[in-house]
Amino acid sequence: MVSVTKQSNSSRRLASIELVFIGVALAMMLIPFIGMLWAPTETTTENRELAAVPKLFTQDGGFNVNVLDDAGAYFEDHFAYRNTLVSANAFLRASLGSSASDSVVVGKEGWLYYTGTLPDYLGQSTLSDRALRNIAHNMALMQGFAKAHDAQFVFTVAPNKNSMYPYYMPEYYIQTTQVGNWGRLKPYLDAYGVNYVDLFEVLGSNTETLYYRQDTHWNNKGALLGGNSLLTSYGLEPLSIEDNMWVERNDYIGDVARMLYPSNPTPELAYYARGYNDGPSQNGSLWEWIQGSSVEDDFSRTKSAGEGHLVVFRDSFANALIPYFSATFAESTFTKLVPYDAATISVQEANYVVVERAERHLDYLAANAPIMPAPMVKLDVDLADAGMQSLGTTLQVIQDGGYTVISGELDESLWDDDVDIYIEVPSDDGQIRFYEASTLSSIDSPYKTSDTQLLDEPEESISAIQGQDKLESDWGYVAYLVGDRDFSGKTLKAIAMKDGKLLGYASFTI
Repeated sequence: MVSVTKQSNSSRRLASIELVFIGVALAMMLIPFIGMLWAPTETTTENRELAAVPKLFTQDGGFNVNVLDDAGAYFEDHFAYRNTLVSANAFLRASLGSSASDSVVVGKEGWLYYTGTLPDYLGQSTLSDRALRNIAHNMALMQGFAKAHDAQFVFTVAPNKNSMYPYYMPEYYIQTTQVGNWGRLKPYLDAYGVNYVDLFEVLGSNTETLYYRQDTHWNNKGALLGGNSLLTSYGLEPLSIEDNMWVERNDYIGDVARMLYPSNPTPELAYYARGYNDGPSQNGSLWEWIQGSSVEDDFSRTKSAGEGHLVVFRDSFANALIPYFSATFAESTFTKLVPYDAATISVQEANYVVVERAERHLDYLAANAPIMPAPMVKLDVDLADAGMQSLGTTLQVIQDGGYTVISGELDESLWDDDVDIYIEVPSDDGQIRFYEASTLSSIDSPYKTSDTQLLDEPEESISAIQGQDKLESDWGYVAYLVGDRDFSGKTLKAIAMKDGKLLGYASFTI
């Protein structure tokens, strides 16, 4: 009897423990839902809008058949303590060498990488030879425009972090042994005579750590090294910052750290140069803002006691360059706006021009030509042979921002990696004029924008592998002619040439 009683008490205690466990588990599961009454999540570190409150009815008064899906999306974005729980999960998984975010790769020794750089690292984003030629050709045209306005031009590509520091990447990602897009682009730049600085060599030859561990970009020492290489390419003196001019602060929070640990990312060590970027928001006492107030601004201008005018067409890698350049030149202009508006060079009376692009966005340069007047050229061609006409070539004319824009795509029969494209235009005085067109690769890209700016920050929550840019065709063209021109009833021609010889042409009566 005593034994039965003991067994009964033991069973009751076990049942009580099980009930408490179930109750605690249910409470923990309900807290994110019930907690929305007093602590809903209203902000996120992701570069997107949170889901809106679901509605039973649509704007036209009909029942919203997606209301349950909308409610699920709303809960996923707004459940209580979301950022804290996401961070806790990320810390736990990172300790096991795994990432809780599709946008972040957890590397070794606390290093974090942006997944948007994986296609380059793995050799999955190889551009075609024609796309690379398009980049070099368009940079050559932009350099020619700068030269025509008495400005020196230099082009550069900022390396992905895992291109510089592959040894902290997880071993299950195998770095490609193929030559990357930058290495394959350089011969085309050389062929077109484009002035460029190879930051892969400049940074790779230095033994210091020049990138942040938990950010996609170089640190201030890396930016100084890169910036000095650009200054010396102009024949200017590099900045000299002695060791005692550096200020160390453990206050930098990287972009990928914010993505992975939204509620409590850990600051890392950063170096600041006195007078250049040691003030709030990387401001410095050696320079000041004329327009804008942050290195993050899409368009900004600065001034200092330096000499000359600088224009930088840039992305986020140039954030850290702004303080150094601003202290060097009398006036500096920095623009992220795309497509690049080359008129900025003349408007700002630039003496020096930089085009800087991140390695992971090289394809953008193949797909977006700078906005600038197409150069007029002389062609010695005979277009009398109707057999040379290409029926599949397209051409359209629009008016846009003070330009007449002529664009289209070559017929497949004219596709050749070395083809040049020209536009024949009749003028009001009866003369025929020829213009050299920029060459384009059409692109299906999560980063592509139409007319204002490219948001290239890694906070974009996309899967780098699944959302990788896709170049669909490499034989597009565009030519900007100054002024609103009326070609009604006139015939325009798109002309394809290779090595000075006619491949074919297409006529279009507008």
